[in-house]
Amino acid sequence: MISGRPMSTSFIAAAERVDARQRLLEEAARFGLYVHAAFVPLSIAGMQFGLAVAGLSLLALSLLGRRVWFRSALDLPVLALLLVVLLWPWDATIGSRLYRTFLSPLIVASVLGLRPRTMRSDALRVLAIWAGFALIPSLLAWAQFFAGLDVLHELGLRARPVRPTVPLYAERYAATGFFKWYIRLAHNLSAPLCLLAALAVHGGLPPRWRRAALVATAAIGAAVFLTFTRTAWYGLALAALVLAAFGGRRVFATTVIGLAVVGAVLFAVQPGFRNRVLSTLSGERNQDRIGIWQTCAAVARDHPEGIGFGNMPIVGGPYFDRVAPETVVRAWCHNTFFTAYVEGGIPYLLAALLFWAWLGLAFLRMARRADRLGRAACAGGLAGLAAMGVNAMAHDLFYASETVYGMGLALALAVILARPPEWEPAA
Repeated sequence: MISGRPMSTSFIAAAERVDARQRLLEEAARFGLYVHAAFVPLSIAGMQFGLAVAGLSLLALSLLGRRVWFRSALDLPVLALLLVVLLWPWDATIGSRLYRTFLSPLIVASVLGLRPRTMRSDALRVLAIWAGFALIPSLLAWAQFFAGLDVLHELGLRARPVRPTVPLYAERYAATGFFKWYIRLAHNLSAPLCLLAALAVHGGLPPRWRRAALVATAAIGAAVFLTFTRTAWYGLALAALVLAAFGGRRVFATTVIGLAVVGAVLFAVQPGFRNRVLSTLSGERNQDRIGIWQTCAAVARDHPEGIGFGNMPIVGGPYFDRVAPETVVRAWCHNTFFTAYVEGGIPYLLAALLFWAWLGLAFLRMARRADRLGRAACAGGLAGLAAMGVNAMAHDLFYASETVYGMGLALALAVILARPPEWEPAA
């Protein structure tokens, strides 16, 4: 008689080995996510490394038979963008580098979904990591504003210093953090900042954590101001109104008055702020952007089907020479939706619009059945979408990795935190 025990023992041992590998890969995925969150406000290389570790760990888990895809409101808009840009002809050097950034919110949400019982507390931990490390460029912003300090250049990590003066206010420098330009820092910080502010104001956090979140919100918000990026200012103002709307009519009215007072004071006492605001509606000051839009319109007329994702810097060269030869910045259209239409026609434009509309409606829907923390997360997600929507009107958000990673992290955390507690299985 052949006993079945050895086979049973062997089967159990094999299962234990699989379980051990799965636990190891889960920890590797979480480690990658923590690294990603820490480096999102600091370094492209760091944020890419962390996300790659997290993504490869998820892939390995799936090969071991683990279900890793966390289904959420992010799926449709993100996959629609990916589908459109992959189906259209795209530049191998630019497009391949950029389209992969669209995966970041799906990876973040899926890593957090590996532990359903604790995913909301894990999401708060990730946001805390981001906020702690975001304080580094936020404090550095003050030294950059007054002295134009470029830490990477001083350490020998950048050959030429990055010290952009504030447009129309040459006495001071625009804060760049550790990035290549001030606009990238502003866009990178804005969406996670909106989520952090929402949790600080509406989230029902313990008192000491709420105070810490408020202090971090103020410090990071000041850094965005010191970038002197106009659309970032207007975007955060709109985000503040969105957050206020979740607090009721009185809070909304108070916020409107507060924003008006703060804006008036800054306009009166801060020359850089005053000059930048006045330049917004100046045709003379925005002539370069007008030339870019005219060039993109010419490309769209000749290629109504689109020229391919990432191809505007290549195809647009002769058009710039003919339509707006004086234009200095010759890249994309300085409008996320206009660029989407030029590079992918109607399908890419609809996918870009769907990204904002679908997620906005999803947050409104989830807010109706959420607890206090979930409702705050929905408010933060909506505020982040509003802020980045304003930025999208004058910048190409999908073509800067710093921007997409910051926005992707914020949206993924908001979606996880918006889950109602009853959805989570009991411990």
